[in-house]
Amino acid sequence: MRKRNKENRDYIIPTFDINSEGFILCKDHSQYENLKTSAYDFFLNFLTFKHLTCKSCQNFKNDKCYFPQSDLIKISDDLTVFQNPFICQFCGRKVRNLFTILNKFKKERVSNQVSSLICYRCQKILLMDNPKKGFIDSAKLTAMYSIINFFGILGVFFFFPLFLRLPMLIDSFLISLIIVSIMFYFFIHYGSLSLKYLKIVNNYEINFSEFKSLK
Repeated sequence: MRKRNKENRDYIIPTFDINSEGFILCKDHSQYENLKTSAYDFFLNFLTFKHLTCKSCQNFKNDKCYFPQSDLIKISDDLTVFQNPFICQFCGRKVRNLFTILNKFKKERVSNQVSSLICYRCQKILLMDNPKKGFIDSAKLTAMYSIINFFGILGVFFFFPLFLRLPMLIDSFLISLIIVSIMFYFFIHYGSLSLKYLKIVNNYEINFSEFKSLK
């Protein structure tokens, strides 16, 4: 990301805040009040990340932000499910909140601070009174999801002979294959997350100081 010309002081250096759900928000966004009401858990609102954008801010439209408009557009375009290069340094999930990334860049470019990139789920855990217990609970929960998908795969194979008796053999086989593929993906996905959370817990005392939340 390019820096603004130091001779040009006619721009706003954004400040950031974090809500109880772990979402980092830009306090200088012209729609900040609306952001506060729309940024909550992804499972409650799948459009959350759509709201967390600079494109609705007047500072962006007038190119008055410390971050050049062209760079903000490029980063926003990168925040897609398949192309997203921004990874949480805790759990390995993709970071989809634009303001989380900008907050990291601001700390490094403006304040010369080393900053970690952390997703909203891990940020929410860090806001807890006992973050270590939060990571342990997350490890247990994701392990449970992984086990459920594993038994789901076994169930499909167990009942597969019944599918063979159905008139539409090819369709039954394809449906079974699709179901197994989806469950296998989530079995690996949640199993990997559980192991990463356990790794965080095991190295908690050593690494915690490196991953500060915005309390």
